[in-house]
Amino acid sequence: MNNDFKGLLYASPVDAALPSTIFKSGIEWNYIVTDLVVIVVAGLLTFWIYRRKDLNV
Repeated sequence: MNNDFKGLLYASPVDAALPSTIFKSGIEWNYIVTDLVVIVVAGLLTFWIYRRKDLNV
């Protein structure tokens, strides 16, 4: 892979969950932090978008 794009590996869910890598060395902290940031941002965006909806039920 080109060295210019090496930083994008941490955003790839495929690279973070390779079973062979997890069994050999466990999950790296870089992937855990990246996944947690994505989960928190997605959750906050979900609530923000939901509150903006004008639902007339």
